[in-house]
Amino acid sequence: MKDPKKKIEIIFYLIKRMSPTEKRYFKLNNKMYKGGDKDFVRLFDFINKMEVYDMSKIENFFTKNKVNSKNLCIAYLHNKLIECIDDEMIYLPDGQNIIMPHMKAVRAYIKMELIDLAYKELLKLEELAELYELYNYLRDIYDNQENLISLSHMRTSHMEHRKELYAKHKRLYEINKVMSDIGYANYMFMYDTPDSDEFKCAIDIMSQYDINNFPPLVNILHRHAYFWYNRNVGQQELAYISCKTSIKIFDENPHLIEAYIERYLTEWSNLFVSITKTDKRDIAARHYEQYQQLPQRFKNIFVKFPDVFTVFYKLTGHLYEAAYNVEYEQYESMEKLSKNTLKTLEKYPTSISRATTVTSLFLRICYGFVLLQDKKSSQFWMDKLESLPYISEMWAYLDMTVLKLILFYEQEDFSLFESNIRSIKRKSKKEDYPDRIIFMLDFLSSLTLKRNQHKLTQIWKTGHQKMLEIERKHYCYIPYSKWIAQKI
Repeated sequence: MKDPKKKIEIIFYLIKRMSPTEKRYFKLNNKMYKGGDKDFVRLFDFINKMEVYDMSKIENFFTKNKVNSKNLCIAYLHNKLIECIDDEMIYLPDGQNIIMPHMKAVRAYIKMELIDLAYKELLKLEELAELYELYNYLRDIYDNQENLISLSHMRTSHMEHRKELYAKHKRLYEINKVMSDIGYANYMFMYDTPDSDEFKCAIDIMSQYDINNFPPLVNILHRHAYFWYNRNVGQQELAYISCKTSIKIFDENPHLIEAYIERYLTEWSNLFVSITKTDKRDIAARHYEQYQQLPQRFKNIFVKFPDVFTVFYKLTGHLYEAAYNVEYEQYESMEKLSKNTLKTLEKYPTSISRATTVTSLFLRICYGFVLLQDKKSSQFWMDKLESLPYISEMWAYLDMTVLKLILFYEQEDFSLFESNIRSIKRKSKKEDYPDRIIFMLDFLSSLTLKRNQHKLTQIWKTGHQKMLEIERKHYCYIPYSKWIAQKI
């Protein structure tokens, strides 16, 4: 709404419909406002005392009080009133507030029974939600439209619009079902073994959809699920292609990057980890160069979200370096990477919320120092790993446990090594652990039984061969074969 006079009129009707309690709450809430002068509070008091709307009197108020920016004052008061009337928090995907102001305005206008204003704002909201494919909110929007139409049932134009809602509801139901199915499949591909019934059921579900008939975001989610499927069955090349396709769809629909910027950067993170597993070093480096150009390519989007830009973007870059260093044995770069990561985390502590990226990064840095045989730095990053609030997630916890056992072995703390082996092996009989973890537990356990150097050498050689086979067949977060190879 760009016309200040129209907005002032809306402000007048909002204030007049506020209860005494709401007005008192507004005054108390803004009494401690520290953002400069309080022209918007004085304007509130002035309009509150008016009996009838009179724009000339309001113009006199601005002149008399020497208000620096009239339009800014009007806009600020309007936003503060909306926040006061509708103080319910609204969560949006990826934490972005693209449609929040409109959502709050609709709720406030409905509460104040300003039906025409609510309806116009709702149409704007619908347009934005469809553009950004915010399907969870589209359902609420259409339901609100039904409520508004019912409240204003005598208005022909609103009645005609009702006919469109049924077709939209039907399409939305179809999209939501697809997204729900993809979400189920994605979860199975991430956490189940390829020979489980759930995993096979997820494959059947995914194969029933011709995904090209659906909007870009659904296509991206579909590719993401297949990315996890391919990684879980050891198809690194196909995992890389799935990831690259997701990024391509994002790039062709930059408005989706604005709405789902964290997911977009997560796709880059997945791409980096996948490409380093395919032994295409030159292509991996080329992708990283493209990644470094993102802030310039999408400058208008990134400046809106400085936290995501400075934190998640940097951590994803660190993850690429960690994956590259470990996969291609560039261990001499680990010290520099370690310092840069610590600087990022110290400067932007909110990065702790980027669970998957941070955990994957810590695991690889810790393992890099293990391979470098730097016991002190390995232990430092193990402590960092254990301090993460979400380390109890199965995939991260298991790899951290194996890394901890390796550290005990490297530090020759065999009593702790053997007691921890026994404990985790007992637990493994009750849980469904991945092949890489089962093998590493068996392999490490075999080291406790043999002290003869000749027998140990044979165990290392056999273990290395077997681990290489597992890594070729299934995706492994940590390439344990590299550590085993050092001992042969």
